[in-house]
Amino acid sequence: MNKGIKVLGGILFSVCMPELLLAQGIVYSERLSGYQLKILEEVNDARWTPRYCGRVFFKSADPLGYAFEMDSMVKTHAQDMANNNLVTPIGSNGSSPEDRVSAFGGHLNLVSEIVFGGAESPEQVVNEWLKDAGTCSALMVPEATHFAVGRVVVKESQHSAYWDVVFLSEN
Repeated sequence: MNKGIKVLGGILFSVCMPELLLAQGIVYSERLSGYQLKILEEVNDARWTPRYCGRVFFKSADPLGYAFEMDSMVKTHAQDMANNNLVTPIGSNGSSPEDRVSAFGGHLNLVSEIVFGGAESPEQVVNEWLKDAGTCSALMVPEATHFAVGRVVVKESQHSAYWDVVFLSEN
């Protein structure tokens, strides 16, 4: 069975199904880049599996929808980290993740954030996150209903890719 995307109530979910579903005539694979679709699938697959993150047990968590309104924010922060060769939640302008979400999110609240420098592939990145108690916990947090991801690939840098991922809940 192929993995695909399903839209329920306007929220984009990764599910196992024969093909991509269309909603309101929009092909969602055209709204998200290839790495965003793949990481949506990988994150939701990881959330489906109950697991320990360090010593904390997490039950299976609901799949996340994609927060399209946060897309430019996470991409901008990933680019900022790449420009400054730093992996940090604080922007070069002093902005915190909460500041950025408040500016872009409207009806969404920040639940957790993962900033990461390293692997380019979504599969490798999620595997790395699951090995670390902090990033694993951020990924598994049950209050999250949406997420957005930005990645910048840099060939001549300390890290081959810079990632900013926010996990969000509705107000």
